Amino acid sequence: MNFKQILMVCVTLVMIMGLVNAFDNIGTYKRNTNLDLNLGCSYNNTYCDNTFSCNITIYNQRGILINNKYMSNTSYPQYNYTILANNLSINGLYYGRQVCCGSVGCADYSLEFTINAQGKEYGTIQGSVYAILLVILLLAFGFSLWGSIKIPYKNFTTPEGKLFKINWQKYLKIFLFGIAYTTFIGISYFAWNISLGILEYDEMAGFFNFLYTTAYMLIFPILATLLIVGISTYMSDRKYEKLLARGLTIR
Repeated sequence: MNFKQILMVCVTLVMIMGLVNAFDNIGTYKRNTNLDLNLGCSYNNTYCDNTFSCNITIYNQRGILINNKYMSNTSYPQYNYTILANNLSINGLYYGRQVCCGSVGCADYSLEFTINAQGKEYGTIQGSVYAILLVILLLAFGFSLWGSIKIPYKNFTTPEGKLFKINWQKYLKIFLFGIAYTTFIGISYFAWNISLGILEYDEMAGFFNFLYTTAYMLIFPILATLLIVGISTYMSDRKYEKLLARGLTIR
């Protein structure tokens, strides 16, 4: 590659960068939802008058034309066009061009917007916070699940099956199981949001959404069951403790 070719490549790259930077980003919007564009119009630093009409052309990130229509006008200098949901089914960056022409000339605007599953942009800080919270919840879940499995539930008995000591650690076991279940809900929630909003992995997001929804629906019955079991078991253990204190044999 000679010097002239290198120079031409550099000039081309500069022109492309200038073209990309010329796009006005109008925001992030939700996938599969109608998008109501309300755009202004000005010509030579003056608002467009009622002689202007505007046309808007939109391409998705694959370069496919999704519309080339005239915009309606409700109040000058604002022009409106609604992109239907079926044209916004693909995540990514969409590019557009708004051309407005009137009696004095034409104004040309370039625009872009982002489409994703949640209709909002996740920044680096928010993504990092989600990841840190997910790690903390995973550690809490692992510890509480391990404790709820490892700690014995039954009272201590002799080889003959006679009760000789109450196992009070069983209540810690019940408590840790409740913690494990609630942290599992948190893990499912953050994994769902990360896979949907940051990774944009719909299949994984659907799986975690199913886990989160199911676990959340069952949280009250499960916690109520743990509470009832804990109270009834405690009342029985207190009765057994009194009998042991009197020297009675319990099988």
